[in-house]
Amino acid sequence: MTCERECLRCGIQKALNRFFDCDLKLDGIIGKNTIKAINSCPPELLFNPIKSARMDYYHTIAQRWQNHKFTKGWLKRVYAIKFTL
Repeated sequence: MTCERECLRCGIQKALNRFFDCDLKLDGIIGKNTIKAINSCPPELLFNPIKSARMDYYHTIAQRWQNHKFTKGWLKRVYAIKFTL
């Protein structure tokens, strides 16, 4: 799970590294460093990168394991999530 390209569950860590200049290990584990990075970001700015990472994850698993028949429903659920404070 440590290979950056193969980590399917690393969406939040990738988003934090890319958009917020964090330097998190892409291991898919939401540990103390990931939590600290999440808490340091404004939620309204973090929301869309997380949402995008979730959509990327669904597209990836749909292609890899022939779950494409579920993709539309998965994405519909993600699109329905709205940011509120």
